[in-house]
Amino acid sequence: RRVHGATLSDNKLEYYTKALAIYNRLNIENEITATIYYKLEGEFSAIGKEGDYCKRALSIYKKLDVESEEVAMIYYKLGLMAGSAQESCEFFMRALDIFRRLKLDSENTALIYHKLAEASDSAENKVDCYNRALEIYGALGVSSGVVADIHYNLGIILESPEQKQEHYLKALEIHKKLDVENEVCLLYTSPSPRDSCASRMPSSACKKKKKKK
Repeated sequence: RRVHGATLSDNKLEYYTKALAIYNRLNIENEITATIYYKLEGEFSAIGKEGDYCKRALSIYKKLDVESEEVAMIYYKLGLMAGSAQESCEFFMRALDIFRRLKLDSENTALIYHKLAEASDSAENKVDCYNRALEIYGALGVSSGVVADIHYNLGIILESPEQKQEHYLKALEIHKKLDVENEVCLLYTSPSPRDSCASRMPSSACKKKKKKK
């Protein structure tokens, strides 16, 4: 009851901690206990202790031999908090391994491929992960700013001028469909010095339209 009540209360932390206190007194560790720790990580992790709640939840799930989308997302969150790109990649790959075993291709799966591409130091791996994310988003019928960002990143990484143009134009097409009228995105269709920059759409790549006098 406390878990469900917490979703409607301004005192989530109080409800979560009281629920955990009861479970601890009863010496019970189950999927609900793990879920509470996971919820705590998302909203109440203390500065300097990021990841502690996720690790506690993961420990319980391992004891219970549970594999689920939530477990995969715990690995994903740990990847976001990791201290190095290599460590982030390891957590992201563990999350993707779970999704593969569950035969689940969701927006979360695509999101992790996207983050894995960003963390990877190999251009080939980046391209593979970005393409896999696009494949999943396409199958789900998702067309969003995130998808446009992936096309833009592929345009930066790929060497062929034709491939660059293809992905830049796709990114532009998505932005037009999303009716992004307050920005003019400067997507390049030929190699330039900017192609060596990190594969993320820079804020300088967009200029606000001048207001009509």
